[in-house]
Amino acid sequence: MNNPFSPKLKTLPKMTSGRIALWQAMTVLGYKKQYHEITVKELCKTAYIARSTFYLTYKNIDELLMDMEDYYLRQLIPIYDVYVKTNYLNRQDHFCSDTIRYIQENRKVFYLFLVQQPNMRFIQKWKILIKYCLWENLKKDDTSGALAPQEELPFEMISGEIVTAHGILLKYTQEETVEDLKKVLNEGLCFFGKMYTLINTGQNAQ
Repeated sequence: MNNPFSPKLKTLPKMTSGRIALWQAMTVLGYKKQYHEITVKELCKTAYIARSTFYLTYKNIDELLMDMEDYYLRQLIPIYDVYVKTNYLNRQDHFCSDTIRYIQENRKVFYLFLVQQPNMRFIQKWKILIKYCLWENLKKDDTSGALAPQEELPFEMISGEIVTAHGILLKYTQEETVEDLKKVLNEGLCFFGKMYTLINTGQNAQ
C-alpha cells in the first residue's frame, strides 16, 4: 500500500558558490533578526554577491529558506534508509547516533531552525519525514487498508518526541545529556513499535 506520509522535499540543482554564500549569509542574519526582517539587500551584502545573482536563483527570501530546509532534511534520508531496511528494534542506536552526528556537523543551521528561531515549516517537514521512515519500516509487508485515525497517534507522538529531543540536544551538549536523551529516544522508538503493533492488532481483530 502507499505510504500516507509524503515528505515532498524538493531535489535541488547542483550547489553553486552563490547559493552556498546566500545560505551562509541567511544563517548569520537569522541569528540576529527575524526571518521576515531580513532584506535581499542586506542578505546580498552579507554574502558579498550582487542582487542580480540572488534573483537568478530565487524569487524571494522565503524560497531561499525552503531550499535550505529541503536540502538539510534530504541529507537525513540515507541515514533513515538504513533504519528502514533493517529491523528497527535492532537499529535504534544507529537511528539516534547517526542523526545526532549529522545534526552536530550542521549545528548552526539546525540550531537556527530548532532553537534560535524555530521554523515551524522545517519542523513539520522533518516530522513527516520521520513518519514516512517509520511507516516504511513497519508497513512494508502490510497490505491492509489506509491509515486509521488511531494509527496516526503513535506516529505523531514519536515524530514530535524525536524533533524535540534534537532541539534539546542542541541546547545542552554535555556528553551525559546526549547519552541520556539517546536512551529516551531509544525507549521512545521501542514504545512506538509496541504501541503501533497493539493498535494495529486490535484493529485487525475487529
